[in-house]
Amino acid sequence: VQDKRLKDQLKVLNDEYEPAGFSFDLINTTRTKNSRWAKWSDRTDRDMKEALRQGVQNTLNVFFVPSMSVGLGGGVLGVCAIPFTSVAYDGCVILNSAMTGPGSKAPFNEGKTAVHEVGHWLGLWHVFDITCLGAGDLIDDTTPQSMATLGCNTTQDSCEGGLKDNIHNFLDYSDDACMNEFTPGQVKRM
Repeated sequence: VQDKRLKDQLKVLNDEYEPAGFSFDLINTTRTKNSRWAKWSDRTDRDMKEALRQGVQNTLNVFFVPSMSVGLGGGVLGVCAIPFTSVAYDGCVILNSAMTGPGSKAPFNEGKTAVHEVGHWLGLWHVFDITCLGAGDLIDDTTPQSMATLGCNTTQDSCEGGLKDNIHNFLDYSDDACMNEFTPGQVKRM
């Protein structure tokens, strides 16, 4: 990943987190050639992070990789450890093609995958839960949502209660062009 692309991705993170009072600095960049880690999976995560992670536990480490899969499947854009996970798993892994800039693939080409994953690192859960019983994400001001949004369906009401799903929320799975908000409750939790 070229330096300009990293800086552009950092700008997206800072632009989206600034209203919540967060900012991020690029302290160091390292590039590692390892064919096993380049095809990231849940089986390579710990080894890669233990070898490459830098800083203390409140240092955000982001690893960009050309290929990702979880279990037997693929289709993963990124993963990130929640804060109380072991330091061995700390950090976010993002698919190169889900970054902002050249080489990225629509509809995930505006850098919002990193915003979503860093949200997990700051303590946020997905806004969707398989039930419609309330705050599955532990946040009171996100509406109940039983499934992830695919695309940008502005009429989606997965819990059929008259409340629209959180399609604009960074912790949903909407297309990048639709994602533009954290709720006040999410900001407080972070």
